[in-house]
Amino acid sequence: MPTLNSHNGAVDPLASLPRDAVARPAAELVRSEFREMPGLTLTTDQARRLFGLPARLCEHVLGQLVQEGFLRVRRGAYSRTGQA
Repeated sequence: MPTLNSHNGAVDPLASLPRDAVARPAAELVRSEFREMPGLTLTTDQARRLFGLPARLCEHVLGQLVQEGFLRVRRGAYSRTGQA
């Protein structure tokens, strides 16, 4: 059953899905966009708007990609590792 979003009281349709069922495709979307746009640097809010992801999911995916070594975070902005 969907749960309420604690931020605005709206129903969160993703809450009833297993995390991997949502996070895996979202992570692939984020990876592909960072690959297609060399030098892309985004804050969490910018990434959320660009990718159209709910805030919690976006934070989870960005954190996962940092853990994997695909992204790095500096001064609150995410970019590909290995780029100046």
